[in-house]
Amino acid sequence: MAVSRSRGRGDSVAAKPGSDAYTGLLGISLLAMIAGTIFLYLDYSQYSSKKPDLPPAPTAIKPATPAPAQPGK
Repeated sequence: MAVSRSRGRGDSVAAKPGSDAYTGLLGISLLAMIAGTIFLYLDYSQYSSKKPDLPPAPTAIKPATPAPAQPGK
């Protein structure tokens, strides 16, 4: 049976993996989420806490008088 060898010198300390492109994309998305939250707050803070006034109720419109019937039709 073959004896399995580990790569390296046999040290049990594993090397810490470096950052890759996905870590950079994660950082960019975090910054975008923070910027979006700030813009949402700035937009929301422009509204007052008072409710707007209701528009006036529509008035009743009198129905139009029907056109007189034309003879011959």
